[in-house]
Amino acid sequence: MDWFRLDEKRDTLILKLHVQPNARSTGVSGLHDGALKVRLAAPAVDDKANKLLVDFIGRMLDLPANRVIIASGLHTRKKIVQIVHPEPSVITRVRELVP
Repeated sequence: MDWFRLDEKRDTLILKLHVQPNARSTGVSGLHDGALKVRLAAPAVDDKANKLLVDFIGRMLDLPANRVIIASGLHTRKKIVQIVHPEPSVITRVRELVP
């Protein structure tokens, strides 16, 4: 897939996301321009949307929030998120996000 890849050397799963803050609800809504589109029911002020994004991905993939890192795009809609030490079950769940 184009929107995620496994960096085996660094033991990191890398996700390319397009984030839509101020949405009615939080969830995944398919692909957008080669990235996974994530709607967030939080405004893009005071880091609220970024905090919700980390929490949402952690819950969605059954991971503690400290294993989800926004590597780039803290102030933009296009973000690179890293999952540190992903188990095979996490990679399977990521593959199933977009049928």
